[in-house]
Amino acid sequence: MRALRRRARRSAFAAAVAALLTLTACSTIDQHTPAPHDWPRLAVRVHERSTADMLAQCWPMLPLVMKLLGAVPVACAKIDFERRTCDIERTAWTPGLTIAHEHEHCAGKDHPGESTLRDAFDTYKRSRP
Repeated sequence: MRALRRRARRSAFAAAVAALLTLTACSTIDQHTPAPHDWPRLAVRVHERSTADMLAQCWPMLPLVMKLLGAVPVACAKIDFERRTCDIERTAWTPGLTIAHEHEHCAGKDHPGESTLRDAFDTYKRSRP
């Protein structure tokens, strides 16, 4: 019985660590580096989904290292430069700060030390005739 309780505590601890990693991994926006000067104005649409639907939309966007650490996305911003849209996928339980964070992504802001959005926009511009 003790072993079973210890295992349950370890599982709960592992789940708590994974949740903390999820919240901190995508919790900061680089406020020192501006968005690209020619970043387009995107129409932002927020979609409240079931957890399963949000995960289906956001899981592919989660970096591999976060997947390996057991992190789970709580929201994501899907940018379409061609249509000039930014779709924020969230659930009813997604924290408000996370939604604000995704709005920052829609405005062209990356995480500190990253250039994911800048690189995607550069790739898009190079693909245009």
